[in-house]
Amino acid sequence: MQFTWKFAKRFSLHAVAVAAVCLAPLMSLRVQADPPAADSSASQANGVSAPADRHLSRGERLARTALAYRGAPYRWGGRSPVSGFDCSGLVQTVYAKWGILLPRAARAQYQTGKPIAKSDLQAGDLVFFKNTYRRGLSHVGIYIGESRFIHAATRGKGVMISRLDSGYHLKHWAGARRLNLSKLPPVPGEERPVERVILEEAEASPESAAPAARVETETAGPEASEVR
Repeated sequence: MQFTWKFAKRFSLHAVAVAAVCLAPLMSLRVQADPPAADSSASQANGVSAPADRHLSRGERLARTALAYRGAPYRWGGRSPVSGFDCSGLVQTVYAKWGILLPRAARAQYQTGKPIAKSDLQAGDLVFFKNTYRRGLSHVGIYIGESRFIHAATRGKGVMISRLDSGYHLKHWAGARRLNLSKLPPVPGEERPVERVILEEAEASPESAAPAARVETETAGPEASEVR
């Protein structure tokens, strides 16, 4: 009996240690995943209020949506968390949940957005790789911060987190793109466009007796809400 208790205690300590090692890469990340059932991004994209971490940027919110699919299986041509994703299918699905429609293939996705240097990457950016299973641009993932990205890797691995600075991904790096994330909920304190109406005197003529109005859009802080 004493032997059984010692064995059980030792096994429990070993299990805790293994779990700590497996979770360590995610503990340092600012962005944590929501479970798919609790992911309210589709509702928010349609204008329905839903809880969200107000301290996250738009890109970090998008990355959190992607992290909800970690562990989903890989399937060529797939776009389902149940039957599986391929790399571009995962990207297309995550962005679509926020109302951002992307092309289906990785090569076409590479033509969207604006180029970003690796040193300027932010959560939510797309990262691309070349010459993986075929020549040319062939793989895509979503950057989540701290040199990590989430992607649908291969059969047997599924949707997983990898490092950009690993030897394989350094060798096959192709570039990055940043998309317009304005459809995501605004971040508190960010600047937003405010319309300003400017009245201009029209040239005197029999046809125009009133001044013409010109509408301009300028950038103002959250406090600026009046129309002048």
